Amino acid sequence: MTPGLRIDDHQLFGTETTYKVSSAYHILKTKTSLKANWGTGFKAPSLYQLYHPTYGSAVLQPDEGKSYDLGFEQNLFNDKITLGLIYFRNDFENMVDYDSNTSKYKNIDNIETKGVELEFSFQPLEALTIGTNYTYTKTEDEDTGKALTKRPKNQTGFNINWVFREKGNLNLTASRIGHRWNNSANTLKTKPYTKVDLAAYYDLTETFHVFGSIENLFDEKFQQVYGYAAPGISFYAGFKATF
Repeated sequence: MTPGLRIDDHQLFGTETTYKVSSAYHILKTKTSLKANWGTGFKAPSLYQLYHPTYGSAVLQPDEGKSYDLGFEQNLFNDKITLGLIYFRNDFENMVDYDSNTSKYKNIDNIETKGVELEFSFQPLEALTIGTNYTYTKTEDEDTGKALTKRPKNQTGFNINWVFREKGNLNLTASRIGHRWNNSANTLKTKPYTKVDLAAYYDLTETFHVFGSIENLFDEKFQQVYGYAAPGISFYAGFKATF
């Protein structure tokens, strides 16, 4: 069990105390882990959100919330397979969000987000791990009944990691992001997209290491934010030296 305490002293919004308690219980005989977290949060609006001459609003109030999650993790077949399930819920008051109708930041009085996360990983070989995950998130402005903007309801991920020659690592990841609402009236959608990335790392010696990656491997055309195209296929490479 791990408790945490935080005290914020803000010049505009005063002193706020928040806390978090994280816990886990491991059943060694069955290789089962039970997990739970509970906490509160406080986030003051940024200077940009408060004072930007076009988008800011000086009357914004701090974002406050309560959250909890609980779930389990199960290892099977000598740790070759791992299963995980988590349920989460967050309740916010005065959430700071951008209002596309007025082009300014505003507070949303009562927000609820909740959902589940599923994880599965399989290790057929000592050097090879295959994993997948899925997240379902439901968001709601409790005053209007509408979903929040820019939050996908469905997200799926896939990962393959291969360790070769005990010095190298090759990693392939794919993520599928479902549609998101772009406006608070829930009438304009951003299309879903799939993004694939490939990364590699190799130890030339104990001192020198080289790495490289290809992001958006299949040059997917998509928008993370409506109206702003994301980069196409991109290449990166470099080296690292440790003395």
